[in-house]
Amino acid sequence: MIIQRTTTGLDIAAPAKVNLFLEVLSRRSDGYHEVQTLLCPISLFDRLTFEVTEQSKIEFQLHLPAAHPQLAKQQADPAWDIPTGDDNL
Repeated sequence: MIIQRTTTGLDIAAPAKVNLFLEVLSRRSDGYHEVQTLLCPISLFDRLTFEVTEQSKIEFQLHLPAAHPQLAKQQADPAWDIPTGDDNL
């Protein structure tokens, strides 16, 4: 995790990871389960920005990059790439 101070707060880069293996094991006395996992860090990050303001409230903003139209179609329809013609029967 990379934390940088800014003039108005903090900027944090939280690294992503891929779970290569996950096994849920026995239940513990507190109700949670033991797990065995293998994680691999990757070079993607979530960027979190915290700023101090004069207002006594917490505000959340989400900024997503614009998706390519074809990518947006793929995300909206999970079966976008399945051929629908008679040759797929």
